[in-house]
Amino acid sequence: MENIAYADPLHHSIAQALVEFKVLTTDLLLKEVNYAGKQNSFRKVLRTLISKKKITTIQEKNNVQRYLFLDHKKIDSTNIFHDLKVAEICLKLRSHPRFQKLILSHMLESKTFSPDAIVSFPNVDMYVEVELTMKSEKKIRKKIEHYINTSKSVQVFYFFRQMRDLRRYSEVIKNIYVEMNESRIDPLCERKFILVLIDNIHEDFNIFNSQTYISNEMSSLGSVLRVNEP
Repeated sequence: MENIAYADPLHHSIAQALVEFKVLTTDLLLKEVNYAGKQNSFRKVLRTLISKKKITTIQEKNNVQRYLFLDHKKIDSTNIFHDLKVAEICLKLRSHPRFQKLILSHMLESKTFSPDAIVSFPNVDMYVEVELTMKSEKKIRKKIEHYINTSKSVQVFYFFRQMRDLRRYSEVIKNIYVEMNESRIDPLCERKFILVLIDNIHEDFNIFNSQTYISNEMSSLGSVLRVNEP
């Protein structure tokens, strides 16, 4: 991770959080830096950093949400919402006591077919893919086939907001395995892709209770990761 030095410890924590996640809302940033003061005081700190051009902000048209990041030149405005959802999901995953490690895509050395993030737990390295919009079957197939051919030990967790998108990916994956006759050769192939439904992420949302589909069976994300046990 890029190391940014600020004299003020809070300013340093804010900068490091934005280096790691690229973009965060004020509320997410507030939690990430574990600020103990009042929310208005934290917002005042942010306004100071914005005025000094230490961080950059984009405000939604309705003024409901503000997105914060370090360098607007490194941010693709068309991907802000996607990057924010990746951050939300990873922060939820990282909250579990058995969490071990998090690497986001912009921290990975390889940029070709890299996942949105890699999240490690004792039993699995999750390759996280967040799909908010439906892609063409050609694009879906290209990435699925890449993961199939890369390593049989990799498990890819796709996160969807809508069931119809989850079902579409499920069908494409099944069709690819039928064409390759792979599932009959290696039963573990069907457990390579885990499809997770996250239709509404909010503060009290427990991501480990999310509906999760693996090998044509429904489970919970916590059960699949084997982190539900005490």
